Amino acid sequence: NAYTNALVPVIVPQAVADELMGARHIAIDVVNETLRADGGPAIAFTLDPLRKQFVLGGGFLKYLAAKIPAVRAWEAAR
Repeated sequence: NAYTNALVPVIVPQAVADELMGARHIAIDVVNETLRADGGPAIAFTLDPLRKQFVLGGGFLKYLAAKIPAVRAWEAAR
């Protein structure tokens, strides 16, 4: 549900999470899979490649809608 609602769940080690709790601003860079708290150093994380496409492409439904022409072409060729 998070990805459907344009939320990007990020998993980081507990020590990093503890530090982030005190941050005033957290920036998440989905393309480069990094986050920065209060302008500090980049902290790497990993996203599932398909879910990353959902986030960057406007969500799951837009991802599916983009596939419709290919599916129709495949069906027509059968």
